[in-house]
Amino acid sequence: MKEIIYFFMLASLFGCSKATEDVLVATKYWESQQGYNLTALVTTLAEPEQINIFKHLKLDIESFAIAGKDDGGVLVNIKRYCYPEFKVMTSIVEIDGVKKVDSKATIKNLFEVLKSQNEPVRKYCYDFESMELSGEIDGQEWRVKKIDYRVIDWGDKISTSISLHPEECDTEYSGTCKRPKLIISKLNLNGVGGNMNGTENITIHTPPSDNLVISKGSYRVSKIEKGKVRLEISFKHDNKNYLNGFVVLNNET
Repeated sequence: MKEIIYFFMLASLFGCSKATEDVLVATKYWESQQGYNLTALVTTLAEPEQINIFKHLKLDIESFAIAGKDDGGVLVNIKRYCYPEFKVMTSIVEIDGVKKVDSKATIKNLFEVLKSQNEPVRKYCYDFESMELSGEIDGQEWRVKKIDYRVIDWGDKISTSISLHPEECDTEYSGTCKRPKLIISKLNLNGVGGNMNGTENITIHTPPSDNLVISKGSYRVSKIEKGKVRLEISFKHDNKNYLNGFVVLNNET
């Protein structure tokens, strides 16, 4: 019943059935992305093989609304948590008499918009709790029990790899650490932190070889004494993977 009412609302808004068909396929396209429903999303694509892109690309959409339509496609207004709202043109084409989304062109439109509208509206989008870093990883209780520092000599530079373990295990030998660890080497410990992104992020490594990169969250760095920093981390990837709190580190990077 809701779908029928929505159809007639769109028809009255855009006037003709052909225009409404464009809007309906654009709506399904963004609804499927919002719910990460790849099965539904693929039915909207002019090139079904483009679905492979969405296996690695997930746009965090709080809500969206149809903002207009022209010959180029359907304009959509998108809201995201802690980021400015933006409008993007959803490119529509006709395949064998059926309206589909030209996803390649739409993603290009999206990236062009995000170049100038991808800065968060807050320094730290996620709140920090004043407690030792803890939460759940893979649905199991997780808190730091061991900090592993490794100095890596690349020949032309030296870097430090820092991992947080929820168990007392011998990190020198492969296979002795059984539980997921947190790799934080991509965080800038020389600054004050901010929001995680594609370059500043953390990795959940589950032995022997599973890696989950967390690029949606916040971290804050505070100097507490010479050579030491207080690192606060806050993220929620899903109901089985979330952490909040602080850990004290030697800043040797």
